[in-house]
Amino acid sequence: AIIDGVGGLCRITTDSNENDGINAQMIGEAFEMTADQHLFFGAYGCKISDATQSDFFIGLAITDTDILGGVTDRIGFEKLDGVADLLCMLEKDSTETSTDTGVNLADATAFDIEFYWNGDSSTVEFFVNGASVATPVTTNLPNDEFLRPSIEFLTGEAVANTFQADKLVVIGI
Repeated sequence: AIIDGVGGLCRITTDSNENDGINAQMIGEAFEMTADQHLFFGAYGCKISDATQSDFFIGLAITDTDILGGVTDRIGFEKLDGVADLLCMLEKDSTETSTDTGVNLADATAFDIEFYWNGDSSTVEFFVNGASVATPVTTNLPNDEFLRPSIEFLTGEAVANTFQADKLVVIGI
């Protein structure tokens, strides 16, 4: 749903059964992370109604119907059910590198998440609320697939939960 806010805010509301939610991907795999590329991803004004009892992934992934359950290639941020820890994810050919950002999310509290791929130096840096939180090794960087902006959000309990975002930006050059 689009809710009130400057420019409109996107809100995803789950049904009220455990693991109800949505897996949404933009049409077309349009971004790549190769040595000759630079890529910026940002999601701003994000909020989740229950920081512990929800799961989400937001970032870039190959076309898949279950990003949290077993996608083969992706890069972005993940939060799993039962914890408030925000993780950075790199996954290539079903092998993932998960790095804790050191940030614990809070109920209904806005946060901004970004990452930047620098193909010239073969580095990726993750940011939360404008602060650098991780520069993981890029062994599992998904650099052999085209990717699309993706989000999966699930409730972690038998209660409807919400995920909200103000804007999503992806720039590849």
